Amino acid sequence: MLVGNFCLLGPEPEPAFSSRIQDAVVERLAAMSRESILMHAAATADCDAMAWHAVLEGLAPERRRAVMLHPTFRYWLQGMRRSVRTGPDKANAEFSSHLRDLIWAEAVLAGCAPSPVQLVTDDRGGVRCPSRGRHIELGSAYVKRAVQVIPCQGEILLRTEDGMERRLPHADLASADIETPLPTIEANGYDLTLYDTLAHGQIQVGSRDEWLRAKLSGTNQRNDGIDFYQVDDELYPTAPPLDTLALALQRLHAHWPEAYADLRQFVQVIVPIRTPVATRLSLPGASEPRNCAFTVSSRQGAIYVGNAQVDETIEMLLHEFAHVKLRQIQAIDPLLEDPLDESIRVHVPWRADKRPLPGVMEGLFVFMHVAESELRRVACGAHALAPVLQRRLQGLRFAASCLKSHARLTAAGQEFLQWMDAWTSSLDRRYAPAMLSHCVDD
Repeated sequence: MLVGNFCLLGPEPEPAFSSRIQDAVVERLAAMSRESILMHAAATADCDAMAWHAVLEGLAPERRRAVMLHPTFRYWLQGMRRSVRTGPDKANAEFSSHLRDLIWAEAVLAGCAPSPVQLVTDDRGGVRCPSRGRHIELGSAYVKRAVQVIPCQGEILLRTEDGMERRLPHADLASADIETPLPTIEANGYDLTLYDTLAHGQIQVGSRDEWLRAKLSGTNQRNDGIDFYQVDDELYPTAPPLDTLALALQRLHAHWPEAYADLRQFVQVIVPIRTPVATRLSLPGASEPRNCAFTVSSRQGAIYVGNAQVDETIEMLLHEFAHVKLRQIQAIDPLLEDPLDESIRVHVPWRADKRPLPGVMEGLFVFMHVAESELRRVACGAHALAPVLQRRLQGLRFAASCLKSHARLTAAGQEFLQWMDAWTSSLDRRYAPAMLSHCVDD
């Protein structure tokens, strides 16, 4: 599926190819989740998760895709795969039951939900509807409490274990433009948290879901940079301003519309983080806050971005989006014959510590996107970026040479590296005219 198509990844990525990558990943995730659920059911005789997975597979393709590409589903799947390896226990059974949390709203709207649906509220007393970008909030008195959802004609009946009942119209689950005034706990027994959206309504913004509030371990390493089962509230602002993110996306749309469209395909959620807290956790020796952004493989589809100036925010958005896209590609083909082999490490321009070859490949792909953006901005008059871009191109050539010398690549990986070479050469060719414009303007 990938070989012969890497020319569609470059500075003008083909939307249809990106969509095919996402579709292929959905099918792979379906197979992985089915396997984990079958292993869990064989060990525990618990058939509930199997029934809910069948509901998921029966959803309309676009709604199934929305569930399975959301970072909450990726976290659930990684948790399931971890738990089936360690054997059945109470925590395992509890984790498997969370599949229904991710699907129930889609099932109700599709008319295929069992009745009643048994749910448990989250750490803030909310009922989750992640693929629909909202939480039904019952309040702090209902944290981690059992809830029944009973589908009715055009609405749902939500019954808590104290006997209280709330009726919610389907519009509260489905509509992007819910009529105001919004429901309130005082008047309706519940209120709604609706995720903000950016990029023409395509990308959710927020950290309301506890599975999005990843806890940094402080190692800054690919394999153990997150405490998997832990939640961190300190790192995530409750009502972050979105002006800078919105402006950064607008400027990206203006100077590189193809990348903007691609980002909308691969990024499902932007999670704002507090830059001072992120600096303290990841760079404990830093004398002042640094620009911070990251992705987490267990929350694939989410990018974590700290507050910064607009130009730095553009770079962080592109950088983290490229990480997400490369992981989707590598879910189909690892590109490296052994993607877990970190025996060879080299110094690279973008990190002080030696990086393993899988990290060098990530860096090559990610900084290629950053360099393309910088080149386009230099050509449009951002002349201060010219020396930064020159150093960036030198780093890309160095990374590519390391991979050519040391990496054992799959057939797709060999073609991927050839295309990265072609993209680097294209940047080199276009750099001289951009610099000429820079010199003339000066």
